[in-house]
Amino acid sequence: MKFVILLSCGRSGSSLVQSLFDMHPQIMQFPGDFRFDYLFVDILNEKNPNKMSHMFCDLNPFFFDSRLQKDFGLVDRHDMLGKNKNEFYKFSKEIFKKNFVYFYSNSKKRRIDKIIALHQAYAKLSGQTLNKKKIIILHLHSIEYFKNFINYFSKFHNFKILLTLRDPLVSLCATINHWLKFRSGKDLYSESLYNNYEIHINMMNSLHKFRKKVSIIQLENLHLKSNKVLKSLCKLLKINYKSSLKKSSYLNKVWWGDSVGKKFLNGLNPKFKNKFDKNIFFDKDIEIIENKLKNVITRYNYPIRSKLKIKNKYLQFLPFKFELIVWLNSLKNRKFKQFILIPFFFTKRLILFSRKNIYSKNELSHSIGN
Repeated sequence: MKFVILLSCGRSGSSLVQSLFDMHPQIMQFPGDFRFDYLFVDILNEKNPNKMSHMFCDLNPFFFDSRLQKDFGLVDRHDMLGKNKNEFYKFSKEIFKKNFVYFYSNSKKRRIDKIIALHQAYAKLSGQTLNKKKIIILHLHSIEYFKNFINYFSKFHNFKILLTLRDPLVSLCATINHWLKFRSGKDLYSESLYNNYEIHINMMNSLHKFRKKVSIIQLENLHLKSNKVLKSLCKLLKINYKSSLKKSSYLNKVWWGDSVGKKFLNGLNPKFKNKFDKNIFFDKDIEIIENKLKNVITRYNYPIRSKLKIKNKYLQFLPFKFELIVWLNSLKNRKFKQFILIPFFFTKRLILFSRKNIYSKNELSHSIGN
């Protein structure tokens, strides 16, 4: 069984990519992010398969009743699936537990077999045929979960990495504007903003350290050149191309995008256009960010919006315009603890931007279908 690790660089469509793989006869996956945190490591360290299955169900109840997503702060809208946006999925935990015990008991009982058995149990539970399954998609989403995976499975190398990418400045725009409007911006503050810098600014550096081959899926190409990208992707993964790959769904129910973006998005859009909001940047902000990401921007043919010349180097020590917007919003929401932490995370941001990139333009991975 081969693994595919799906990661995201900002708001770049990783959940959309996962939704296209839904119910493919050769693929197994859980519906949504696979949170590879210390709680999941506790499950993997458990030796009793009965207890292991109980722990997994307790940790991920929303996989068995998607209406529970909101209770756990998830924003994927799996409680609003289907043509009329009123469907959800619900499965028996008890049957899943029995399935898991059966599959794991009949495996070689290696560490990796625990994850395989979890996916086999869920695929069977959801009515899928297992005899053609050859790939497991792990939508880890974040670099931190990927680090946990690498650390735990240090001797396992049978996996490929897919990274979704979008015009970095547009992705930052979407992050700032969407999260500020979602729940009155309570989820965007100094710390979460810095975490987004790590994703947007430092993702290529982080992945480069692992010396693993990464394949890029550009969101723009996925929408505008869907046939070419999806067929190239199937060739890369050595799976059969199916027309169902152009359908965005979870558990065979139409998916409409997450709730952070507000709008209901019906899968692939051949008229897709990026929206860049210049109003949340000072001119010097664009120059600083584009200088930092110049190799990424040019390698993947994204537009350059500045002259790439920082006239005054001391301007780099001043806040970005969108930082000021986020900080003021924290004050408005009375997040005083996060407001006090602004100097700390602002200093971290300055340090992050001062570091040299460890990759060159030629070392950046190819873009699928480009």
